[in-house]
Amino acid sequence: MSDDMITLSPMSSTPLNGQNIPGDLEYFHTLDPIQRQNLVMGNKVQFVDHIGSVIKSGNNLTELPIALFEAVSEKHELVVDGKIVVPEGIDIKAVNYLVSLVLALPTAPKIYQFQKYVVRDFKGQPMKDVEDTFKDLHLCCVADALGIGSFTQVIFNHFQRINTKVPPIPVINIITAAYNPTGNKLFQRMAYTMAKQLHEKIFPHEEGFKRDYLPKNPRLSETINGFLTNIAKAAVRNIDYQEREAGRQRRATEQKQYEDWKAKDRAAKKKRELDEATRWQVAGVLCRKKVSQGKENFTLLEVKWVDKVAGKKVHPGTGN
Repeated sequence: MSDDMITLSPMSSTPLNGQNIPGDLEYFHTLDPIQRQNLVMGNKVQFVDHIGSVIKSGNNLTELPIALFEAVSEKHELVVDGKIVVPEGIDIKAVNYLVSLVLALPTAPKIYQFQKYVVRDFKGQPMKDVEDTFKDLHLCCVADALGIGSFTQVIFNHFQRINTKVPPIPVINIITAAYNPTGNKLFQRMAYTMAKQLHEKIFPHEEGFKRDYLPKNPRLSETINGFLTNIAKAAVRNIDYQEREAGRQRRATEQKQYEDWKAKDRAAKKKRELDEATRWQVAGVLCRKKVSQGKENFTLLEVKWVDKVAGKKVHPGTGN
């Protein structure tokens, strides 16, 4: 395996907080060249498929030194009795390809994330702008299954675009055919993105896609229809919720308006009572002053005051 098969973007070799974190790319960077080379020593782990048959690369068993596997994988628990069971649906060629990349790490001059598969012409020269999406996807699937996803994250990010964009037909076919844990997750995300765009009437070339392609891909057609049904139900629930929320807000507004009116009414009543008490107090002062001065030009309020406070009957007048 040539060094250019494991290059992409350099990453720091400084461990987080000065601590080694086993089982990923970051931990591998903390090892010096001697430590990396020592990883190939000791017992090896063999890879078997989901029915227990050993996996081979040509005539050779597909295997990794256990120490090397644990240095690159976060799933140490996969090693049981010296074997690792590869999940059903994982492409065996992708397993062998990933193992070859991992085996090259201990002696590689620099350690980067794995790059996309290099497509070469008949002369063995890399072909510019030509990708092998099938091999890239299945490399990500096996890396994820074996806990080595930190080495393929950049490649996997390419497939994450399906969360927002509909991929080309060849990519749709490849993802649809990937019957393994990671492939199934990508398929579900892809189908949901398509269903959402179909529901929102923003799917590119919708009529042709529905007429010419979907009938040929029953798995995708069935999954999209399921999502469309759920989206429609959710839309109805959302309408019901919006109506309930609008009613709640309307009632809350009406209640607030009522409370504001009540508050203003109480404030006005309190002011009237305060004004009345002030007028009553002033009437008493003026009435005593008039009596002391022998005047009888009482106002109606002063007449009431004398009647209530002194118990006497006087009449309003304009006399002295």
